[in-house]
Amino acid sequence: MTNEEAIKSMRNLDDVISITESEHESVKTAISALEHNSLLIEHISNLQNENIVFFNKLVETENENTKLKAEIERLKNQNNHYFEQYSASIDEIEQLKSELEQSVKLPYLAGTPLYFAFSKQGIVKDKIRRWQINEHGIVFYSKGSAYPVEFIGKYAFLTREEAEQSLKGQV
Repeated sequence: MTNEEAIKSMRNLDDVISITESEHESVKTAISALEHNSLLIEHISNLQNENIVFFNKLVETENENTKLKAEIERLKNQNNHYFEQYSASIDEIEQLKSELEQSVKLPYLAGTPLYFAFSKQGIVKDKIRRWQINEHGIVFYSKGSAYPVEFIGKYAFLTREEAEQSLKGQV
């Protein structure tokens, strides 16, 4: 028998049988307790339903988190793979550049003195600081700038005499 049925039966008994006033009060108290108990049961049932909904959302969230963690791990692995490929490519480029620089026969060594012939400044002495192969070809560095190798013999010279002759227009 449900609480509702018990309450209904007690109300019917209270109406049908003759009972004393104290018994009548006891029946009213029992009915009130049953009604209160019904409200508590309904409240507990609602809380259980809310807990089930919350638990289902929690499970759903955990499943999504698991999927996200797997996706993050996949992306980390992919990133590591790309990084390894990129690093290998950079290493290979550096190796090829080094081999190319070693295979090119440079006309002069770094440290070779040069004499630059300038119409306004006159002759300026410097030296070849270093060589490099870049998008412009083979270049040397001197006076803080890069110059093509063809510059030597036209504007930069190996001897002061050649630079002086260039300024006089004799070269």
